[in-house]
Amino acid sequence: MITLISWNEFWSKIGEFLATIWNNLYAFWIDPQSKNPDSTEFPYLATFIFGLIFLVLGYFVIKLIIKILHRALKLDHKSFIKERSLKSFLVNAIKYILYVLLILIFFSILGISMSGFSEIISSAILAIGLSLQDVVGNFASGLIILTSKPFVIGDYILFNEENVEGNVIEVKFLTTILNTPNNQIVVIPNRNVTNAILTNFSTNKTRRVNIEVSVAYETNIEEAKKIIVKAIKTEKRVLDDPAPVAYLVNFNESNLIVSCRCYTLTEDYWDVLYNLNEVILSYFKNNDIKFGVRRIDIIDSSNRKLRDIEINK
Repeated sequence: MITLISWNEFWSKIGEFLATIWNNLYAFWIDPQSKNPDSTEFPYLATFIFGLIFLVLGYFVIKLIIKILHRALKLDHKSFIKERSLKSFLVNAIKYILYVLLILIFFSILGISMSGFSEIISSAILAIGLSLQDVVGNFASGLIILTSKPFVIGDYILFNEENVEGNVIEVKFLTTILNTPNNQIVVIPNRNVTNAILTNFSTNKTRRVNIEVSVAYETNIEEAKKIIVKAIKTEKRVLDDPAPVAYLVNFNESNLIVSCRCYTLTEDYWDVLYNLNEVILSYFKNNDIKFGVRRIDIIDSSNRKLRDIEINK
């Protein structure tokens, strides 16, 4: 009989303990009035569900706002490519700001105190500023790029020191992304971009095409120059103003260098360059103009020349 009473007391205490936990959870999550009849608080479960619904709806609203901004700023429209870098930067900044505000409002709905938030932000900024100086520098450099506009999205640029070139795809918070002629993606920190010497081939609408041709010394230079200019004028994409010209620019040991120069639209540059190489070669062959070659004289010990060897230069 004594053993039976002890077990009853044990299970009774277990039941009381579980009931206390349940009552506390119930009062906290569902019905605060059950613990304190004078309480005017909403059930925490209801608050949590409301906050969760607000978070989900806020996420989709932000997505909708960003989509509207994309359409309003016409980020994907080719005719507005010159402004795309700045617009993309602004849209990304607005997106992240809205997400931060959404999280803060969600925490506020759940009753999490925001009183110390400013101190946390201040301390975080100080710590980040000390430990992430390069990141802050890249961010500041990104702002400099967007305001000074040494290039915009779509421009073809060359970083002279690194010998890296390609079309600008995007200017992000910390990096600038290029697509090289080999269809490779190059990511460059913005800090390096602002400190580098770069050449922008897309700023001007036209670009000069330079082709240097090596001809033999016995060649009639005036005739060769006329043939080169005639060959250039067969290319319809070459501009008439300034007119194509050819000059004798250098004397080598065994050949002469003639430079032909003409202008074309920037977007046609590479096609015109490669096509003119083929056209000039064809015209030289048809008019019996010899390309310059390097000659080596082989002399025996008695200082008598045995033969000449021509080596293509």
